[in-house]
Amino acid sequence: MANSKEPDSLRELAAQTGAIPVSVEEVVQDVDILFLVLPQKAFPVLPKGLLEKAKKETIDIDVGKYYSFREDRIDELENGLTESVWVEKQIGRPVIKVLNSIISNALAGAG
Repeated sequence: MANSKEPDSLRELAAQTGAIPVSVEEVVQDVDILFLVLPQKAFPVLPKGLLEKAKKETIDIDVGKYYSFREDRIDELENGLTESVWVEKQIGRPVIKVLNSIISNALAGAG
């Protein structure tokens, strides 16, 4: 697993889950399935060419959900482009969009 900080910032969560914290650049390498769990606004600021380091066969699953009230407005999405197509344009690879319609506060408070 990786985040926008250093891998060491995930030490506690990794200990609880058994995950291995790595850098963003490393997390895409040598995996069969890559779960993209980030806000839509983060896709354009991912390191350029990041997914070029993934295997061609890696399955990319996007579990994000665009909420215009919590993120910067994304005109393409507001004008009807689907989230999966928008994410594909950002990362340069096809994605499988997994429905994620539960706001994180609801998961945290009533999970």
